[in-house]
Amino acid sequence: MDFSLSLEQSMLCDSLNAWLADSYDIASWRKLTASWPPMPSDTWQGLADLGVTGLIIPDSFGGIGMGAMDLHLVAEALGRHLVVDPFLSTAVLGAELIIRLGDEAQKQAMLPAIAEGRLRLAVAHAEKTARFDPFRGATVATAADDGLQLRGEKMVVMDAPLADRFLVVAQEQGAPVVAIVNRDAPGLTVNAYRLVDDRAGADMIFDDVPAERLGAATADTRTAIDAAFDLAAVFVCAESVGAMRAALRLTIEHVKSRRQFGTEIGNFQALRHRIAEMQSELSAAEAMSLGAAATLSEGEQDRMRAVSAAKVQCIQSSRYVGRNAVQLHGGMGVSQEVAVGQYFKRLISCEPMFGDIGRHQARFASLSGRAA
Repeated sequence: MDFSLSLEQSMLCDSLNAWLADSYDIASWRKLTASWPPMPSDTWQGLADLGVTGLIIPDSFGGIGMGAMDLHLVAEALGRHLVVDPFLSTAVLGAELIIRLGDEAQKQAMLPAIAEGRLRLAVAHAEKTARFDPFRGATVATAADDGLQLRGEKMVVMDAPLADRFLVVAQEQGAPVVAIVNRDAPGLTVNAYRLVDDRAGADMIFDDVPAERLGAATADTRTAIDAAFDLAAVFVCAESVGAMRAALRLTIEHVKSRRQFGTEIGNFQALRHRIAEMQSELSAAEAMSLGAAATLSEGEQDRMRAVSAAKVQCIQSSRYVGRNAVQLHGGMGVSQEVAVGQYFKRLISCEPMFGDIGRHQARFASLSGRAA
């Protein structure tokens, strides 16, 4: 495959990276993550002004209508700069579910608002008994006079404390449904907390919460959710690539400047080999992630197989690069003051999103006709 950037992609990449370098450094990250409860940041509106919050939204709804390869570039940049705004929840997973399932009125109401930075979403899908399978959850949707009612619990809902509305995956008479819930809906409890990388998350309780069905009852919800979750998984892979790239750069800078036994530790052959292996792991993860992004518009089985392979590789590479980046910094590598530790925590946070290594190994084996 040829992954060379087009002129448009180069311009997108350059403008976004330049803006992030100028507006969102490690000091900005510390300021944002120090406040609790979390507050919407100026970064979110800045991303909207650049057009990236509407990247995958069709131009008929105020977006740009670009594809998965373009989204990969954005995800890598956001991972490289440790952006904590609800981009994945809103502009990727949330927007994709609305595009695939929403009726015309719902699309008109929400997609332009996402593109303009006026609407933030969180997608509630994980449960204690069904962590990685949104179709096995126990949250139930029942028909009501004015829509749906939800009863159940969701866990680790990323960006829930920042969201204006929620998209909730539930079961309606044994079939999956996606429901829209307002933040101030009666019967809704949001128990907020920090995730391991200081992003905002929450557990949610639905006690006969009024909701609106996303799209028609006849929609192929299962297929739409599968495709949207695979897009989100590729985004997470690309975000991990960005975080790995930043961690490797910081590590190279450190071993070039840290002196021991009268010389820079980067002159030691064993550490040079370690750095080379970290670069090799990063390259493998990037190649697999880009390959998965390129297959998202292909057949379902090819897409799922490529996404699972990429997720497994990115998890393995993230573990190697992250752990060695911290180790080569010594004890200060895990301190709050040194940025490399924050990249390590971002990689840890990304690892289980949309399926851990065991789930994706099993899915790949199943799709390849092998025993898991």
